[in-house]
Amino acid sequence: MKYWKHLILSAALVVAACDGEEPPPTVLPPVSGTVSGTVTVDGVGKAGITATISSGGSATTDNSGNFSLSGVPEGNHTVTLSGFEDDVQFSATSQPVAITRTGPTASVNFSGAYIRTSTVFGSVTIEGGNVLSGVSVQITGGPESITDAETTNGQGQYSFTGLRKGEYTVTISGFNSTRYGFPMTTQTVAVGLGETGEVNFAGEFTTHATISGEVMYDQWPAPGVMVSLSGGISTPAPMTTDADGRYSFPSLKPGTYTISISNYASDVSFPVTSQIYTVDDHAVAAATFEGSFDRTGSISGSVHVGEVAIRGAEIAAVGTFMYGTDPKYEVTTNSRGEFRLPSLRMGDYSLMITSLPDDDLDFHGMDMISVELGMSQTYAGAHFSGHDGEITGTVSVTGHGPLEGVAVSLASDHRNRTATTDAGGAYSFGNLRPADYTVTVSGYDDDIYEFDATSATVSVDGGAESA
Repeated sequence: MKYWKHLILSAALVVAACDGEEPPPTVLPPVSGTVSGTVTVDGVGKAGITATISSGGSATTDNSGNFSLSGVPEGNHTVTLSGFEDDVQFSATSQPVAITRTGPTASVNFSGAYIRTSTVFGSVTIEGGNVLSGVSVQITGGPESITDAETTNGQGQYSFTGLRKGEYTVTISGFNSTRYGFPMTTQTVAVGLGETGEVNFAGEFTTHATISGEVMYDQWPAPGVMVSLSGGISTPAPMTTDADGRYSFPSLKPGTYTISISNYASDVSFPVTSQIYTVDDHAVAAATFEGSFDRTGSISGSVHVGEVAIRGAEIAAVGTFMYGTDPKYEVTTNSRGEFRLPSLRMGDYSLMITSLPDDDLDFHGMDMISVELGMSQTYAGAHFSGHDGEITGTVSVTGHGPLEGVAVSLASDHRNRTATTDAGGAYSFGNLRPADYTVTVSGYDDDIYEFDATSATVSVDGGAESA
């Protein structure tokens, strides 16, 4: 019955209109629509982003980045995004949208991109400032679980750019693990938006080298010489050469070293006192230093008896040195009885007469001289003075006078000599050292001549004595 009442009312209204009255405005029912869209980041639908419409209401994007807002009233609205990461950038986070009676559905899409302004860089080095090139460096992780790799350059450096913020793992490999060792080959680093993270790997040598050698003085071992190293990665303490002149620095890191010597003998000169060696894995370098003794000293002197120079006397010199030995030096006196021994080392010398031109010359107890010669010293006081004692006499017979041709003998505990009287019955024994001598006459005609004594003892203290 109600349905029909409405029909009647409608009809009445129509009739009234027909009677010339103004009809009432038509009231249309309200319209509501739907706004939908897609949110993509780097071309991929992004889930979990909130889309809010200005008329009220919001929706969250699904795994495909889609959202849908229903019951949106007719009119102009704004859709705004929120809830996305701070490293995502959209060209616009709000866009206008309209719902009309003729267009009750509307679509709005948002396209964004990740901000990739973070960097991870670093270097791979070995102790001593050495860099390693050609080492493989891998980076993994971050919000997208990336994996990327690079190789260190000639300066041992690497760099990963265009990264998103996040935590990354950096790993090195591909180096010579038998030569180099690293306390860690993997490290983590966190970089923020636009930040730069530095990850360095510092290793050390695991192999060792040796520098050894010897120090020589004219082919003689030089003990006690100070040998020191400088440069290289590690510097060992200085050491001294052993009794054989040898030294050794083991367990050295590969590198370039300077080997220097000091505290060597003052009368030795070396062409070089330092050398440079570069040693590598397990290398053994031999650094030898060969020096020469200074031989600019000299000893000179003379051989004489009284005022008489002795020509042809042979002199030998033997030196005693702190290091090494030298051969015996020999020289012969000239016509002035002089000699000179040149080109001598610093040391203690013993000079001796080894041969005399006349057996009657006596240098007993005076045939050796000691000289302490300094470096480059000229010593001119090596003078040998022979004994100049003398026994003289005559053999004569009372009533007859001197006897010529009588044999006279001289005897002592160190030597025997003979002489014959001359026409004046005289004889002489010279170059005698201080001692007691027995003088005996013989060889005369004992049938004719008779002597009270045929021998006498004479003491020579120096100078001339008569018998």
